[in-house]
Amino acid sequence: MAHLKKLLPHKLTFLLLTSLFLTVSSSCRNNINNVKEIFRDLPIETIDVDFSIKKPIALSTVFDTVEFIPLETTKNSFFAEITSMETTKDYFIIYDQSSNSILFFFKNGKFSSKISNYGLTTTKSYKKIKSFTIDRTSSQIIINDSNQNKMIFYDFKGNKIKEIMNPFYYRTFYSSGNSNIIYYRSNYYTDNEALTDPKSKFSNLFFTKNLTDIKKALFPYDPKKINDLDLYSVRKNFYTSDYQNCILAFPYTYDAYNLDSGNVKSIYRFMLPEENKLPEDFMTNDEYMNKRISYVSNKANDKKIYSLTNLFTVNDKCVTFCTYSFGMTPRSFFYNKRTKEVVNFENIFMDKTAYFLPVTSNEILGSDNSCLYTDISAESLFTHALQDDVNSAIKHNKTLNNFITSSTNQSNPIIIKLHVK
Repeated sequence: MAHLKKLLPHKLTFLLLTSLFLTVSSSCRNNINNVKEIFRDLPIETIDVDFSIKKPIALSTVFDTVEFIPLETTKNSFFAEITSMETTKDYFIIYDQSSNSILFFFKNGKFSSKISNYGLTTTKSYKKIKSFTIDRTSSQIIINDSNQNKMIFYDFKGNKIKEIMNPFYYRTFYSSGNSNIIYYRSNYYTDNEALTDPKSKFSNLFFTKNLTDIKKALFPYDPKKINDLDLYSVRKNFYTSDYQNCILAFPYTYDAYNLDSGNVKSIYRFMLPEENKLPEDFMTNDEYMNKRISYVSNKANDKKIYSLTNLFTVNDKCVTFCTYSFGMTPRSFFYNKRTKEVVNFENIFMDKTAYFLPVTSNEILGSDNSCLYTDISAESLFTHALQDDVNSAIKHNKTLNNFITSSTNQSNPIIIKLHVK
């Protein structure tokens, strides 16, 4: 008995903790290996991607009509770039990373308001916008200011409503309305002390209610298999097409997940050519630990796709996506959900539908129930307007004519509204 008392504070405690750690680690590994098993009963839409297809296709076979919406340029509304954009019934909501601000434009392009920290102290504003989301039920925008570890709430006029402390570390988030928020953590190296439940501590996706109360944790990971330094970051992980659902995508996987406020509803599974795919065990094999970025950036592997982005849907008509690899420029695609055909935007040639302007040369920024949205810079528009066929065609478009006569190549960009057939 005396021997047991001596053992408890030291060796026995160590053995118990070791056993617990191994149980948790084993559970994480098993969960990672069984992610597809967890979702096996969900609807899966398979999308075959072939980079070798070079068949040209006319713009008019994909889109019915094209609208151009110049964004008003004033001293207060001028911005550098569309880092990301959200759309609502009434607004284009644009995040400009370089100015650390968010701008609201009405759907006709007229400037409405702006959220900026220029000239404000951090006690009255934010320090840095890491990510933001839109609560469409309350018409509020929520900013993740990770530098101050805060969530800050504004209305659509740019007025600050309130702020709360972030409940745990996360990279980005999505509001599905009514104080329901989904958090994507990408938390491979941060062991947040606020999370004591092993299932939550070692999971990357949280469904919450009341902003912060975790009701479900998904996508478990093994902290011994991967850390955050292994990941290429992308601008967005949540892609919103309407307020009821969104698509989640993250690096090193070719599945994208259609979400609602409480669960994963369905999966888009992208089938890539073998030469463009990462190894099946890329996220679980010890061999790749701390070497994943060097692997995909190595010349021998730089054609392998490390991320899918810009996943936007238009009802039951289409899904867009963009592929990223180290050795190829990003490529945007249009998947027709009815015909199952995948169209590389590079293969679309311009016609009179868009006045011969390169309306599919930039990435898709958003969507609604009938349209996709992209943009063209003022400089690009002026350059192409010098071409005879473009110059002749745009004379028949009042909006473009007015823009060219009243703007400069330094003006704000033009939103392009693509009406899907």
